[in-house]
Amino acid sequence: MKKQLTCWFFCFLFSGVLSAQGLKSWSVEPTLHFGRIIKHSPKLTFDITEFSYGADVNFLYQTYGKREWNQLQRYPLLGIALTYYRLGDPDLIGSAYGILPNINIPIKSPKNWKFYFQMGTGVAYLTQEFSELNNPTYNAIGSHVNTIAKFAFTASHRINNFWVLNGGLDLTHYSNGGSHLPNFGLNIPAISVGARYEPRPVPRKEYMDYEITKEAIKKFGFTAHFALGYRERIISGGPSYPVYIGSVGALYYLNRVNRLIGGVEYEFNKGVYDFGIHTFQFTSESEARRKSSRVMVYLADEFLFGNWSVTVLAGAYTGRFAQINFPIYNKLITRYYFPPIKDKVRMHVGLYLKSHIVIAEYIGIGVGFSL
Repeated sequence: MKKQLTCWFFCFLFSGVLSAQGLKSWSVEPTLHFGRIIKHSPKLTFDITEFSYGADVNFLYQTYGKREWNQLQRYPLLGIALTYYRLGDPDLIGSAYGILPNINIPIKSPKNWKFYFQMGTGVAYLTQEFSELNNPTYNAIGSHVNTIAKFAFTASHRINNFWVLNGGLDLTHYSNGGSHLPNFGLNIPAISVGARYEPRPVPRKEYMDYEITKEAIKKFGFTAHFALGYRERIISGGPSYPVYIGSVGALYYLNRVNRLIGGVEYEFNKGVYDFGIHTFQFTSESEARRKSSRVMVYLADEFLFGNWSVTVLAGAYTGRFAQINFPIYNKLITRYYFPPIKDKVRMHVGLYLKSHIVIAEYIGIGVGFSL
């Protein structure tokens, strides 16, 4: 409770700073969350006896048309949040502290109301982790440092020129992407309530509207990337092995800020290769390489926010490969695009989180291009 009061104190302190400096379009939004960890796998060996509650302070910037994509994406709110969650029993599950960059996309805007879809991903520190000696039943997370991802639907109601009340439903996910075992991850559905203080809001009449069309200039394109991830093998504290990822895909532009991608991915899992060789599961070098490789087909939807993008991807494995028990996988991808080369080719760097439903397999970092 003291930590929550501290968060509220600093957010109101920051509100005063905003008001004093007169930062146009900036705001601060403290929010409380109340939920409970869900047991998403029968392999989780610990009991969930307490509810989870948290608080965050989100520092937000209301886009109002300085870039054309602001208008095309309905003038979203860009934010970076400081987060705290008391996950459960402090001696078993502990708490989580995080930094969460996020984007809030308006869905509908009737008078004095706004509905948003929020998505964000960042980094978090968890106070408890699996330990064979000190915490052997807590097999959800094998490391203190993890990624945090959040998805939320919120409704906001403006009560005056400076204050906006909000409430909604959200899902928070903690995972290390398999870099340290165990890694079943934590999933927390919750309800939320909060308030946003806007010392200098931008009236809708001051938004910069451009005479532009949302229709894409072209309909088709091509993209490719190479990425590298790491995954710990077999047991906690075991060796980590690389996963090499390559992908090619065809682009179809739904409009200037949204495009579909369909293609083929290839993975080579060095951990599967070495484990199979050392345990004599493979009878030859060619069999080891073949069964340690994976070929997948996928369909993705990429949302563009200027030079940044967020992609949700679903794919399926083709054929039978070693240690693949579930045929479907999904990815959450964040990319940054560099200025175009000769007005055609755009290089990018990306962060890739691959999961099987809600259990992460790896986190990868990659480079690529699109045209």
